[in-house]
Amino acid sequence: MTKTASVSTIYGNINDEQRKAIKDAIVEIDSCLNEIDDQKEQMKSIIDSVSELTNVPKKIIRTMAKTYHNHDFDEKVTETKEFEAIYEAAIKTN
Repeated sequence: MTKTASVSTIYGNINDEQRKAIKDAIVEIDSCLNEIDDQKEQMKSIIDSVSELTNVPKKIIRTMAKTYHNHDFDEKVTETKEFEAIYEAAIKTN
């Protein structure tokens, strides 16, 4: 690798070793982001498929999956009840 002068930034000087570390990290992060994109596409496909099969809206399937993943069903139920009570008190009253 050809040596180049360090680059001066507001964060300090960046030498060849640091530049290589930054580039290697960016390449690795790019790989991770590609995997995430692939996983998101797979999840979308699963949601589309089960929604079509069951006629349950995609939004509901997605919410159920997130709730299952986060293990926060009771919290979601409580939030929904609180939302309903506040909404009715604030919006539906004269």
